Amino acid sequence: MWRRGGYVGITKTTRHLLEYWTNSERERKLFFCQIEALETAIYLSEVANKFNDSWIENIIREQNEANQMAKKKVFLSFDFDNDLELKNTFVGQAKLPDSPFSINDYSLREAHPDSLWLSKAQSAIVKCDLFIVILGDNTHKAPGVLKEVRIAAGLGKDRFQLRPQGSKARSLSDAGKVVVWKWKNIKVEWS
Repeated sequence: MWRRGGYVGITKTTRHLLEYWTNSERERKLFFCQIEALETAIYLSEVANKFNDSWIENIIREQNEANQMAKKKVFLSFDFDNDLELKNTFVGQAKLPDSPFSINDYSLREAHPDSLWLSKAQSAIVKCDLFIVILGDNTHKAPGVLKEVRIAAGLGKDRFQLRPQGSKARSLSDAGKVVVWKWKNIKVEWS
């Protein structure tokens, strides 16, 4: 109906874009479903509120808030010098469609602890819901990890240690229970 009415309520720039996207002379024509997707985005961003269709935006906002509330905010502590690949693997697995959860990663990118780093670490750990130590071969002697664990323990954060399957990496005191890196084990621990 809105399309047949000439896209009432859109900006001049948007009108030019729609004319370009729907031009029958265009070399690389868009599929109808692509045009519909564009029209939907335009309607929601430029038109809906002008025609008292704000209920659409409200539903979308409520769904986004519900999804954000379901996400766990995680601080991943790891030996930056040796285990960045393990950390990236964990974050990557959490993004897979069959992952039992998703992560808001609050871990730090700095390799060497200093006074500013310590302040950033404390601030990030305060924001997290869960503190996870990824155990590599040298994690037990990584100074940054040891400091992060003390901060998390001092704040009473839920925490556990993640040991890759087949690894004999040493666990840390005060870092919580050791869990073998399998999604079903992590999911149980996360619940």
